[in-house]
Amino acid sequence: MVSTEVKEQLAELTIELEQARKDEAGAKKRRVDCERAIIDFVGFCKSEGQQSYTVPDDAPWRCKVVIKQPVSSRFNSDDWPLIRGGIHPDAQLAVRAKYEIDTKVAREVQKDMPKDWFQIAKLLTRTPGKISVVIQEIENAR
Repeated sequence: MVSTEVKEQLAELTIELEQARKDEAGAKKRRVDCERAIIDFVGFCKSEGQQSYTVPDDAPWRCKVVIKQPVSSRFNSDDWPLIRGGIHPDAQLAVRAKYEIDTKVAREVQKDMPKDWFQIAKLLTRTPGKISVVIQEIENAR
């Protein structure tokens, strides 16, 4: 049984966490608004790449501002076999195969085929992710 003191302390900590999350959300919105204002002010409009701007020497805060516009590309690997034959071998070097674990299937293999899983597991590097705290509000049932 958990003591009243422990419950009260947990309640205080959850309230503090929720307030910190609200403060963080507000700070994120202000940061995004400031970034947008800077981008609009300098007239940055590249579709990809970066541009640097230096704040003048006589400004209250001298700094260099770098605005980056990254572009990520996704590859439709399902259709690659359909066109691969017509692509020059040197051009094919632009495409790499990527192997990854299907977690759901891996759990089934681990359970149903332990000998095979033992071999596959040798190729895995497992690192724990960030522990998260989720607070779900409970309505009083009174």
